[in-house]
Amino acid sequence: MTASFSNTLFTGKFFHILNETVSTNMYASLLLQQGNVTEGTIVTAKHQTRGRGYAGTNWESESGKNLLFSIIYKPHFIKAKNQFYLNQAISLGVYDAISLFSKRDLKIKWPNDLLLKGKKICGILIENVVSGEWLQSSVIGIGMNVNQTKFGEGVKGGVSLKSVEKKDFDISKVLEKICEHVEARYLQLRRNELSTLQKDYMKTLFQLEEEHSYKTAEGKIKAKIVGINPEGKLLLEYKGGWTAYGFKEVEYL
Repeated sequence: MTASFSNTLFTGKFFHILNETVSTNMYASLLLQQGNVTEGTIVTAKHQTRGRGYAGTNWESESGKNLLFSIIYKPHFIKAKNQFYLNQAISLGVYDAISLFSKRDLKIKWPNDLLLKGKKICGILIENVVSGEWLQSSVIGIGMNVNQTKFGEGVKGGVSLKSVEKKDFDISKVLEKICEHVEARYLQLRRNELSTLQKDYMKTLFQLEEEHSYKTAEGKIKAKIVGINPEGKLLLEYKGGWTAYGFKEVEYL
């Protein structure tokens, strides 16, 4: 992989390139603990022995076929209570990049997945360090299926660029484009262009304004996704009203 990207301001100027690691997020977090890490540093690996998704779920990937990497950002300008804006910016950046390679019904699935033709192509895990009211650092883990075509039982409905487009992709080029577009959206966030980010996020949201089945503490319900509140909770409309659900409080069926 390339050692530096030419079309970014700071993302991907410094790399830690690993053949194998427990988790790129864990490695990046250790770098932050050691101090003096440049913003935009990337940790990438061909294989993770314990790749993680949101809330402790596993991320399974065939060695050398996909993208497994983490970006270190220092979003000191974001209040902890507004951290979901970072999630939106990163998701949109990945969305923008994937759309360069395939536009086959690409959607963002709240809170942290991207779907291509209704199947998961990418997962995002953002781990923030907070000091007082503000974010101090963020490790942004991204796992994306690029050239893998066979998925085990642990990957529900997995899909890749290759399985959809029927050709191989240059993993380094895909990584470069993701970093370019993630940085562009991150800079929008830094400029406080929240309305643009929110508008674009809602346009790409999976199952928006469609009635589907969900599982909540109340059991199985039929509801519509009508939005995301400022805390990043999913707003479902049913029984004539709206209810906000946090991560793991609602399940897609």
